[in-house]
Parts: sequence; C-alpha cells; structure tokens
Amino acid sequence: MLHHDAGIYGGGGLDPSREITFARLIKDSGYQTAIAEKWQLNNLYNEPQALSRHGFEESLGWPGRIDRDWVTAQQMQQFEEAIRAANVPFTSEFTSNIECRYWDPVFLRNGVREVLPGRFGPDVLNKYVVDFLRKDHDRPFLLYYPMVLTHGNTYLEPVVPTPLNREPNRPHQEMFADMVRYADRLIGQLIGQLIDGLGQAGLVRRDCGTTRS
Repeated sequence: MLHHDAGIYGGGGLDPSREITFARLIKDSGYQTAIAEKWQLNNLYNEPQALSRHGFEESLGWPGRIDRDWVTAQQMQQFEEAIRAANVPFTSEFTSNIECRYWDPVFLRNGVREVLPGRFGPDVLNKYVVDFLRKDHDRPFLLYYPMVLTHGNTYLEPVVPTPLNREPNRPHQEMFADMVRYADRLIGQLIGQLIDGLGQAGLVRRDCGTTRS
C-alpha cells in the first residue's frame, strides 16, 4: 500500500473549493496568517496558490516533490507507471530522489523555489518562524508550524545527521536521539522569542516568568 503524498505522487490534493481549513476561518476573522511547513496535501508546483487559498498569507516550506534536477523524463515516466501498478519496492527506492528537507534543502518561499546549499532545513524554518514573531504586527496572527523533525528524509533514510553530529554512519537510535534533541533546541528558541515578546509587551515579568495580574 502506497503512502500517498500529493507532492510526490500527484492525483490531486486538498481541495479549497471543497474543504475549509482552520487557517482560512481565522484569516477571514481578520488574523494575519503564516505557515512554516511540510505540506504534503497539495502539489505546490502544480497548485502554486494552494496555501493562499487554504488561508495562509505567507509561507515557507518543503514542497516534497521528486527533484526533477536529479531524474530524467524517462525515469519519471517509469515512476508514474510504478505508481499505477502499486509497485511499492520501486516507488520506495525512487523516492530517494525527493527534494531534501534537511541538508541542502529545497523550499518554497511564498511560492518561489529556493535551493539552499550548506544549510540545515530545520534551522531555516525556525529562523523564518522567529523572524515572523519579531515583526511588528498590526493585527492578531496565526502561525502554523508543523516541524520537519524528527521525520527522516525518506522511507529508506529514516534518520539524518543534525548539526549536533554530522557523522552519518552511526546507529539509527543514536541519530534519532540527536534529531529529538535538535527539535527540542529549536522549540526552546521559539519559546524564548515568545517570552521576549511578552516581556516587551509588559505581559510577563522577565525575572521570574510569571504573568502579570
């Protein structure tokens, strides 16, 4: 049985003319909306306005598609035939050609493709989130942040090295623990920014973190 991601396998995705996301409802209520994501519910190349139609005004995320820079048209045709035939061994192997979300990631920033050699994708996404929180907002906001950690790159690559340890030839359990620790580190950065923002607004005492009465 195929695990169907619209960005990889095509065949349509979440239809904004039929489904209404919570982001759309909140945006219609006057909120500024943004997403830092892996969004595997639409093919964002074939549907460049999908995130906007689902209610997100700003976005940065991983498109989750087979990287056409890595495969030929003939190979893609073979892949599409394997999908129709439900050839799981072939499709599982072929998805190793997917655009990366970790090292040297490929992201879409408001629909524009970026290739970021030498960068670690979770750091890029977290910086986007922190920068969004630091903005001067003239209205309430929603920021949706489904993190890419601690997922692997593909079914065949269930764990990846993080900046904590770049050595890939280690036990998977050890590498997964690194991924969890790195996710914790990123969440800590995010919470720190939220506390700073609340402190500047006078809603939190920075010395002890208690909410002002």
